[in-house]
Amino acid sequence: MLNTTKNKYMRLDSEAIRNLEIFQSNQIGISQQTDNSLFSVIDFSKTSLGSRLLKNWLLYPLIDKDEIMARLNVVELFTNNRSLKNEIVDILKNIIDIERTFAKVGVKTANARDLVYLKDSLDKSLSVIKKIENKKTVLKQLKLENSTIKEIEKNIKKVINLIETTIVDEPPLTVREGKMIKPGVNQKLDDIKESIEDSKKWISELEEKERVRTGISKLKVGYNSVFGYYIEVTKANSSLVPNNYIRKQTLVNAERYITEELKYKEQIVLNAEEKINEIEYEIFMQLLDDILEYSYYVQYVAKIVANIDVLTGFAELALDRNYVKPQIYESKSFDLELIESRHPVVETVLQTGEFAPNNCSLIKKEYIQLITGPNMAGKSTYIRQIALIQLLAQIGSFVPAFSAKISIVDGIYTRIGAGDALAQGLSTFMVEMIETAKILNNASKNSLVILDEVGRGTSTIDGLSIAQAVTEYLHNSVGCKTLFATHFHELTQLSLKLKHLGNYHVTVSEKDGEIRFLHKVEKGGTDKSYGIEVAKLAGVPDEVINRAKEILEKNQKEQLGFGL
Repeated sequence: MLNTTKNKYMRLDSEAIRNLEIFQSNQIGISQQTDNSLFSVIDFSKTSLGSRLLKNWLLYPLIDKDEIMARLNVVELFTNNRSLKNEIVDILKNIIDIERTFAKVGVKTANARDLVYLKDSLDKSLSVIKKIENKKTVLKQLKLENSTIKEIEKNIKKVINLIETTIVDEPPLTVREGKMIKPGVNQKLDDIKESIEDSKKWISELEEKERVRTGISKLKVGYNSVFGYYIEVTKANSSLVPNNYIRKQTLVNAERYITEELKYKEQIVLNAEEKINEIEYEIFMQLLDDILEYSYYVQYVAKIVANIDVLTGFAELALDRNYVKPQIYESKSFDLELIESRHPVVETVLQTGEFAPNNCSLIKKEYIQLITGPNMAGKSTYIRQIALIQLLAQIGSFVPAFSAKISIVDGIYTRIGAGDALAQGLSTFMVEMIETAKILNNASKNSLVILDEVGRGTSTIDGLSIAQAVTEYLHNSVGCKTLFATHFHELTQLSLKLKHLGNYHVTVSEKDGEIRFLHKVEKGGTDKSYGIEVAKLAGVPDEVINRAKEILEKNQKEQLGFGL
């Protein structure tokens, strides 16, 4: 999945989509790997149209400030006018997937029920449009004028009327067995139906007439698809059967008969039903062709509904999760400043109040943050949440923060985690370097780069050298906003020579030999990884932990070798 469109959308490659868990969680054991994705936690859409559009927006974030602001202003309108939002949401809940249903019309696979649902949804869609037709903020985002709305309404009402006047309210699923066309649509059809009704009425009255005429009180007139209509008489009453009865079928305890008159009426009914089904099918197929003439307007309405669905969903998201409207600036403004920012996915997993918000400032004076600290302390969560907030802002959503000033970026690039590609014959380190090379070759000064543990897939000295060279290149040659989480504490010395690099660390509390991760990112570097403490928390045997401490103490004294 790769966004290659230039000048109109943010560049978001497959690595960023995967590493930021936009559509799939990378956690092992997550059901269908979608429960904890960004999409799953921000999708408040009520229709398939809205959910599908939201996926598209996530793949293609905007880079035009006016278009971003147009979406944000609509979200703000709905957050400020909850009654309007709620009225629209209640309507949206009853709108089907207009696009896919109409696609079935186009390939002639739709049935009569599909058309009834389409009619109802188009009618409800007009109700949605009615709710926003005087809201200039919404019309601006939709690029709609009053004249266009009137034209849409006029033509959609024609589609609704075509279906309303042709198809019965509760048609069958199949289109080959009639019973779906209303009276008054076709005179020939009505005439045949009238003739068949006469014959059916005659047949329905036949049972009582024959009981009286023959004196057989338990005589029955019935029908099945194999033998057609019949008169059934028990064998105990065989002596009372009239001469004009013709034996048709013998059962264990009864005989079934036909008469010439009943046979005649049967032919009328069966032939008429076959003709009725044929005519109704022809009418239905013509109706599909007639509806297709309005495809432009139906698709236009579907687009409007999808947009309104996503934007009302963003409003519900903002109100439910306490998101704030970001201030958006052009790329040249460069700065990204967040106060009490939160990870949109992680905070939904934790209990209320458990997530520790963090500030972030990436400005021209200091556009590279080098973040050190132990595993599990929250480095990866922090750098990901900044990227996700940038992404949310550029799709027109409010963001999880107390306040947000965000300059538009042309791309988000990520190098996170360790993994190999055995099928392609690539080692973990080779995959890491391919992803790093892609970033260095494509990122611009207006990009946002997220790095997590570059250089960890090879020897310490090689890895440290590569990590330093990458940092220097991003600082000196690219000049983009960069968050670099690393265990190479030696890199903190780069702040002495790279004037736009700042050292940060994730805080840890130590008390009575126990550590507690505070998940707060603060200014300044750290020279301790707490690797042994993390190993202890993971359940590594005490014997191994104690031996590791001995080796660490010896190494720190010798500053070389592995204490073997």
